[in-house]
Amino acid sequence: MKKWEYCQLVVNRATPNNPKSKQLVFLSVDELNIRQIRSISQTIAQLGIDGWELVSHTQSQIVVEDGLGGFPWTEFFTFKRPLA
Repeated sequence: MKKWEYCQLVVNRATPNNPKSKQLVFLSVDELNIRQIRSISQTIAQLGIDGWELVSHTQSQIVVEDGLGGFPWTEFFTFKRPLA
């Protein structure tokens, strides 16, 4: 049976200027490895080069209004690759 490792790119649109608004989270049984990122497109491209495959993209809307007339959301990009 094939085994996989997963990572998730989390983009919080509610606080785009906050350095923690874009995080790359590597999920494992033992620990979480969280990295701050600057560029979403460059990160997705690098994940592809490193063998990660995008398997899901979802958005979760925040109910509280952002003060600008809109409703910000958080995006989740989930990737997988075979374990070595």
